[in-house]
Amino acid sequence: RVAAFVAQITSEAVAREHLRRLDVDLTRFPLGELAPATINAAYAALARAARAIEDAATTTGDDVARQRREAEITAATNAFYTAVPHVVSRRGQLALRLASVDMVRDKTALVDSLRDVLARVELVKQDQAPRGAEEDEATRVARAYAALRCDITVVPDASAERAQVEAYLRRGLPHAVLRAAFRLRRLPPDDETTTSAPPSSSEKAETTSQKSTRLLLSHGSPLANWVGILRQGLRIAPPEAPRSGYLFDKGLYFADVATKAAAYCRAESHSDAALLLADVDVGAKPLVVDVDALPDAADVCRRDGCDSVAVRGRTAP
Repeated sequence: RVAAFVAQITSEAVAREHLRRLDVDLTRFPLGELAPATINAAYAALARAARAIEDAATTTGDDVARQRREAEITAATNAFYTAVPHVVSRRGQLALRLASVDMVRDKTALVDSLRDVLARVELVKQDQAPRGAEEDEATRVARAYAALRCDITVVPDASAERAQVEAYLRRGLPHAVLRAAFRLRRLPPDDETTTSAPPSSSEKAETTSQKSTRLLLSHGSPLANWVGILRQGLRIAPPEAPRSGYLFDKGLYFADVATKAAAYCRAESHSDAALLLADVDVGAKPLVVDVDALPDAADVCRRDGCDSVAVRGRTAP
């Protein structure tokens, strides 16, 4: 089962299909040429568009100012699609314009995904078989597994742990079929040490006085992203990414019902998807808000010294 999972997430066909569904033009955007510079350029263009949109929302200005903002959005749009070429849909090029917060968020999610797809590209380049050597599928998968730097073991079908996972999924996905459950443990790179200094007395006191809340939460992501997640962990967006590209600013996102997390898998009906169940430390002081309070929740969290943001949904939990 582990080999089948690794084969699936490292498959070029899975990555290509994911980007095709996001309207990326793969004839002008070869996966093998994906590089950090491309991702940085895309983030920069999105941040530029986000600033222009925010400026339009906070100031009225005259016709000259409005024309200047429209020109800035046009320039940002051109820069983004130069970095990440798209297929023009029937709605035409106007539908691709980065003129709304929703559009910026949609394309920011795409570039976030490209960061993880890049990890697969780098894995293939760094861990490919020696030149001239023939390699069957089993050997390729074994090499890919080693390069993930992640210990993956199967949770036995008849175990209590497997039953708990299935019960968790049934809370939001009653018709989902759990094909396999794995335990994951990321391994440190060969050049990193696993030892750390013992906590100081002040750190121990702080830990004792402020007890953190730990929750079992889920994180969903397309299959094409899992090489990056397993190899590099869940990562916060870089400085180049626009703040407005995320509901609560940059951070790590989890859900307490599988339905919400599954939506981010972008899986079609009756197709495979992968969810991560994690023991998440949400801190001693989470900020709890209603879903309608999204725009300024992150700023309030920082202002009040909170450790995380928890949103109450309209229908669940």
